[in-house]
Amino acid sequence: MRLVFSDEFKHQNSELILNKFKSISRRKFVRYGGLILLAPVIYAWNELVGGEAIKTKPKAIQIPEGAIPQGFSFHDQVIIFREDDELKIFLSKCTHLGCKINREIEGKLVCACHGSSFDKNGSPLNGPAVKALKKLSFRMDRSKDLVIVNL
Repeated sequence: MRLVFSDEFKHQNSELILNKFKSISRRKFVRYGGLILLAPVIYAWNELVGGEAIKTKPKAIQIPEGAIPQGFSFHDQVIIFREDDELKIFLSKCTHLGCKINREIEGKLVCACHGSSFDKNGSPLNGPAVKALKKLSFRMDRSKDLVIVNL
């Protein structure tokens, strides 16, 4: 069954639709139009930054226990503090703006970007960072002499 509309019916309905659009204010039109134009930008940003990077990120890293000296040591995405047999492992990302922390000065971890410093427990000593470094869980594999860090 096929529906056939008369020209008069089509004209009346098109007038209704046009009148509805005439009642939209300029402000609403710009707001909705901006949202429509912003959607592809948000999608592209997610694909470039969040999409693949998160999917391919390793879940854990393995570090030979013999490669961990006393004090601070830097291993790719993590910072390890060893004091005798005690290990503390932190993400090497500054809590201020996410810069990589890769240096130690006088027993303190120092962010090269804005100068935030952290103690051996990951607590902030000097700003602009106010949050502690993210502490990571790990386990020891004694059979292979490895430290396995969960990211």
